[in-house]
Amino acid sequence: AVLAQVCLFVAIPCTMSDLQFVFNIHIVPVQASKGQAATLLTAPIVTGAPWTGTTRLGSKANSSGINLSSLSAVLALAACTPSRRRKLGPKLHSAAVGVGPRDRSLRSGSIVQDSAFALRSICGTRTEPYEHSELQTEGTCPSGASVSAVSAAGFKGRASSVNQDCVGVRSHTDGRWVACVLDGHGTEGHLVAARVSTTLPRLIGEALLQSSGDVPAALKAAFAEAERDLEEAAEREGFDVETSGCAAAAVALSPDTGKAYLISCGDCQAAVFDSTPDGAFEVTCPHKAHDPAENQRIRAAGGFIDVRSDVQGLFSRVYPPSRQFGLAMSRSFGDLCVKRHGVLAEPSVMDLPLSEDSCFVVGSDGLFEFITPAEVVNELRTRWLAHGGTICAEALVSEARARWLREDGSYCDDVTCLLLRVGQGAFRADSSGESAHGSPRLGLLD
Repeated sequence: AVLAQVCLFVAIPCTMSDLQFVFNIHIVPVQASKGQAATLLTAPIVTGAPWTGTTRLGSKANSSGINLSSLSAVLALAACTPSRRRKLGPKLHSAAVGVGPRDRSLRSGSIVQDSAFALRSICGTRTEPYEHSELQTEGTCPSGASVSAVSAAGFKGRASSVNQDCVGVRSHTDGRWVACVLDGHGTEGHLVAARVSTTLPRLIGEALLQSSGDVPAALKAAFAEAERDLEEAAEREGFDVETSGCAAAAVALSPDTGKAYLISCGDCQAAVFDSTPDGAFEVTCPHKAHDPAENQRIRAAGGFIDVRSDVQGLFSRVYPPSRQFGLAMSRSFGDLCVKRHGVLAEPSVMDLPLSEDSCFVVGSDGLFEFITPAEVVNELRTRWLAHGGTICAEALVSEARARWLREDGSYCDDVTCLLLRVGQGAFRADSSGESAHGSPRLGLLD
């Protein structure tokens, strides 16, 4: 008898909307014989042309795609190729709410080396939807400075979610500051983001010491070193960086050069503004494959780019020649299967004069997907002084979540908002080191 051999692959859906997988179905006639039935599904495919169908994960599916975010598991038809067995990552645990620049001891280890103050989030925790990640601090926040961070898990169609966003902040005794947000994507993106969040703030801080040289070039070298460290850690510890990665945005402040540096790689963003009601602000741009320079580089390296448009504007994904993985940005950490085809871990760097009235916001794309940077800045200008940074960050995260659910209905990305103020200008430091509940509603929520 002739049987149709179909290879079945059971996959847990990705937690991010930044990934797209293309699954191939191979139907191969084989002759059944005694003793063969038990191994039929694992027999190698020797003939047959693949049929390719496209499935989009997350909230950015078009009308012809299939939104998988509300499913608890996916049955996908795929080629019978052996998969590398990977070491499991750290055990996931519930996260508690905690935030603020007050002296507090870490439960284990240290995140302060030459730093006066440091803050980090516990990345990759399994939580209830919308629950805040735990934040840990060490040292004392410098006088007059305000550091506020809120990182909340999204809603991805399941009872619990893994928050793949990470926060890392360091202040140094000589006045240097580094504040980073990492946004993981892929099945092990939280492990990628967690690794980068431990190395990138330190490397950026070291790059700021290149005051006599080219600081932007030193910052780019810091990202290259963080990528190298990530790949070595993944090989050593056995987590995925082929189809998992993270975006990053950071603010770096250098008293030596008197400048603030806005740094971005991927679709996280950072902005600087002052307290003047009608003042200007600067913000980094997300790296997308439909941008002309990014498009040219990727196509020259053999990558394939799919560009579509909807009511939100242009949307693009980068694919390797196999078309079996798609990335919704043109620069990132990890994602090696498209790194060979034009995707870079090199950041864009903006350098701006640093003043005592400078205020900074860094966020994941979950924050900026449906709230424009101008809206964020306007709200912070009018509300930060009255309510403090922590309450403002919480309100912005809540508004971002509300807009995700209003626009998509069944999916909300992880949302992270990091606020930093280091001068003695118009905004006071937060009066409380703990995250507050029942906070006042901001204008965005009215």
